[in-house]
Amino acid sequence: MSISEIRKSIEETVRPWGLLRNVDVLWDIKLDAKTKVYADLALIRRLVVKLAENAICVSPVGGVVLVQLQPQSCSSPVRWAIIDRGCGIKRRVMQQMCNNRISTGGADAVAESGSGGEGLGLFISRQLAALHFSDLQVCSRIGQGTEVSFTTVLGGPRGVVDAWSSWRNGNHSSLQKPRPRGGGLQRVDRGNHQTNEKVFEKQIELPIISVTLAQNATRPKGDKRIVAGVVALGAAVHRATAGRFDHVLERHQSMFDFVYRIESRQWVWAFDLCPEALSSRIKSISDEVAMQVPEARMT
Repeated sequence: MSISEIRKSIEETVRPWGLLRNVDVLWDIKLDAKTKVYADLALIRRLVVKLAENAICVSPVGGVVLVQLQPQSCSSPVRWAIIDRGCGIKRRVMQQMCNNRISTGGADAVAESGSGGEGLGLFISRQLAALHFSDLQVCSRIGQGTEVSFTTVLGGPRGVVDAWSSWRNGNHSSLQKPRPRGGGLQRVDRGNHQTNEKVFEKQIELPIISVTLAQNATRPKGDKRIVAGVVALGAAVHRATAGRFDHVLERHQSMFDFVYRIESRQWVWAFDLCPEALSSRIKSISDEVAMQVPEARMT
C-alpha cells in the first residue's frame, strides 16, 4: 500500500480533531509518496489516528503535531513518529507503562500523572503496531513533549517474511525496561516540508526517557516451529471473490500467524500451531469459505 494512500486516509480522519483545538497536523515524509509498505489500511489508520488524537489532546491550543516518516536505512523498515509539544510524561508513569500498570482507558493515567494525556490508548496502539510486526517506542521529556514511534515494512515478500520472523522470535523475550537516553539531547531532523505546510519555528528536543512497549498478551506457541503452505483459487474466480476469501483468511489469523497474498489468487500461509492441529484449522477455514464464499474453489 502506498504511503500517499495511507496519508490521505489518515488526514481525512484526524482533521476534525485538529480543528477542535486549532492544532495543525503536519507531515514530514522523507520517502517517495509512491513508496509501498506492508500495512492494513484500516489498522494503520486507526493506529496513527489514535496516536495523533492523543498528541492533539495534550498540545497547547494553536500548537503543532508532527507526523514524520523516514527510512532507517536503504532497505530497512519505515519509521513512523508522532511528535507533540505537550507537557511530557513523568518517569514514574513511563515505568508504569512498561510494567503494564497503566490504565488502558486513560482516566487513571490522567489522575496518576497529574498532567493529563499519558497512557491514553497506548495498549490498543501497541497491539495495532504488533499487527505490523513492530513494537511501540515511547520517548518523552517533561516540559518538552512526547514522541511515539513504530515501524512498517517496505513492500516485498522477502522483507515482509524477514520482519515477521524477527518479530515473532523477539516475542519469546520479556518487555524492555525504561532506559534513559545517553549523551546530550537529540533533535528531530525535520527535513524539507512542502511549501503549503507550516514549519516548526523551533526544533523539538527529543525526549530523554525511552520505553519500548511490546505486545505481551500472548507468546508464540512453538519456539521455532510453524506449519506453512500455499493456497490458491482457480483462475476463473472473480477478483471480488478473491477479496472476500482474503478477508476470511484474515479473520482466522491469530497473533503469530502469517498470511501473505503473493498474487491476486494465491496466498502463502504460516500458522503458529502444532502439525496435529492443522487439520482442524483448515477445516474451520474451509467451512467458513463454504458458507461465506461458496463460489471460491481452493487448491
